[in-house]
This record gives sequence, structure tokens and C-alpha cells, in this order.
Amino acid sequence: MFEQMTDRPTLATVRSVVERACRAPSIHNSQPWRWVLDDGWLQLYAEPGRSLPVTDPSRRDLLISCGAALHHARVGFAAAGWSTLVERLADPADPDHLASIGF
Repeated sequence: MFEQMTDRPTLATVRSVVERACRAPSIHNSQPWRWVLDDGWLQLYAEPGRSLPVTDPSRRDLLISCGAALHHARVGFAAAGWSTLVERLADPADPDHLASIGF
């Protein structure tokens, strides 16, 4: 199921990988992440509206949940034949921008 290699995966591949990455375990199944495809980079953001301030006031579990989704995405791209480059905490001005995935 490898696609013809170009400089980035097709939109269908990205969509498929993100759908599977969203199955990652998360605190109370809150899925506190948001994915954005931007100029060939897949961006991972924490979704503050899905945080659980009573049980996770430091957002530690939210970040662990997002890390699990990031891991699932990397594995999904690898399974499709893509190497990924991950920039963690990609935008210091936006603490919810957790990672950028390039190919």
C-alpha cells in the first residue's frame, strides 16, 4: 500500500493517518487535540476546550494524550512508507501548538 513517492503524502494518506491517530488513548477519552494541514506540514495543537481542569489542572494528562496521538501519527506515516520530521513545541508564542510533522 505504498503510494508513489513525492515530496509529501497525498491528502487521502494524511486524512487516513489522522483518522487512525485520533484513536490514540486519551484522558477520559477526551481527545484533546486538533490537527491542521498547513503548507505541507501537519500541525498538532492541544484543544483547550477539551481539557479537564478538575482532574488535570496542570494539563499534564492532556499533553500525554496529545503525545500518544503524535506517536500514532508517526507510526501511521511510517506504515505508509513516509519518514517524518517532528518539531516539538514548534511555536513558542502559541503554547497549544505542540508539534509540526514534516515529510
